[in-house]
Amino acid sequence: MCRAPSKPMTEKVSIIIPVYNVEPYIEDCVRSVTMQTHDNLEIILVDDCGSDNSMQLAEHILTQSSREWRSIKHAGNRGLSAARNTGADAATGDYLYFLDSDDYINPVTIEQLLHAAHQHDADITFGCGFVLLMPDSSLKPIWKDTAESLHELDAFHAYLRQEHTFMAPHRLIRRSAYMASGIRFQEGLVHEDILWSLQMARSGLSICSAPGHHLYFYRQRSTSIMAQSKSSPKKIEGYTAATRAHYQLMVQEELHRDPEFCRMYAYIFHTTVNMIMADSAASARSQCRAIAAYLREFDFCIQEIESTFRFLKTYTILARFMPALLARKISALLSC
Repeated sequence: MCRAPSKPMTEKVSIIIPVYNVEPYIEDCVRSVTMQTHDNLEIILVDDCGSDNSMQLAEHILTQSSREWRSIKHAGNRGLSAARNTGADAATGDYLYFLDSDDYINPVTIEQLLHAAHQHDADITFGCGFVLLMPDSSLKPIWKDTAESLHELDAFHAYLRQEHTFMAPHRLIRRSAYMASGIRFQEGLVHEDILWSLQMARSGLSICSAPGHHLYFYRQRSTSIMAQSKSSPKKIEGYTAATRAHYQLMVQEELHRDPEFCRMYAYIFHTTVNMIMADSAASARSQCRAIAAYLREFDFCIQEIESTFRFLKTYTILARFMPALLARKISALLSC
């Protein structure tokens, strides 16, 4: 268990919880918020129109607590990005904290993050102690954010080195700075955090990290977005949007001269290509069309993706005349 800081802090923290079909997990999530050692909280439930009793359970727990809370209901299911935007728009706290409704947090989490935000006067505080909760209830630490107190370009390069992550949860964000930045989660995407993370890294907002162990418990479950098929049209669309944002930035600011940026861009470029080629629901001809469109959109080629570019161009030609597996083998040989 982490020790809470002794210095009292009075700022209000708005904890935003999108809720959609998480009945088996919502009680752990909401109770972990009601047990926070920081007193001044605003709990915002965003009802994204699920079909189970998640909202009723959450509201029942909060009704019995002394915490300030409210719920906001969408007119229909709009997805995680829209729910986070709705919560941020409705928040009145000094800080925002996004919490996924199938996860839960340590009782001292908010106080630990707020203490670090005070210490560094940071707009964004990245929480350490992110733990994967496995289906057998075992715990597995999956990352520790290492960014210290950073500003502007330093924060951007910390992002490129993956010293802070693609995920929105477990970050304490100064609400006034965030709303002034105009940054939003793009609705309709899966893995929307990747695009959001780039926008945050380029925003000029200052960042720091908050030390601690076992502060955020991320639940690994078979029906979560992360655990579902590695390739789907929505996931491909999300990664393509992220590729597009990185590509435009590279071209506009000549970041192909920056090795750290090139490594990040190559990672996202290759991940998207692999998703397109792993889409078992699409025919070989459909895959080729998608790859060709992808190459046309991102035709500024850097060294880090050059061999992949050659392979894909050859593959999209050969796959028109021969089986896809054979086309891949020949393309791989020709692009070496």
